Amino acid sequence: MIKEREINKYLKSVEKNIPCSKKIKKDCMQSLKLNIEDIISSDPNVTLSSLTEILGTPKAVADGFTSELDPKIIRKYKLIKNIACFTVFALLAVVTIAFLSNCIYDLTRLDYNFFLVRDLANTP
Repeated sequence: MIKEREINKYLKSVEKNIPCSKKIKKDCMQSLKLNIEDIISSDPNVTLSSLTEILGTPKAVADGFTSELDPKIIRKYKLIKNIACFTVFALLAVVTIAFLSNCIYDLTRLDYNFFLVRDLANTP
């Protein structure tokens, strides 16, 4: 008999391979859950391997859902995802540059003050 944890792992694996919005993924997952429930109700002793034989691997199931989606939706999702990743990367770069610039500024100011104090101490 298949465990609930195994079903959830299978569903998560399918879900992460579908390139679309959460709303569309939710609809796909509802459909898949109903299919799995039908399979389990017809054979309560079904295992994860037999379920995979019937439905396919999580990647194959996700590819099946993806093939039914409008290509424009997939392109839009990927574009938004790429823009979000680029934005995060750019923000990290700006923060890193600002931090390093501040560190360099503090170091140069510290060294300058050190020499200034040393020169003042040596003056009569």
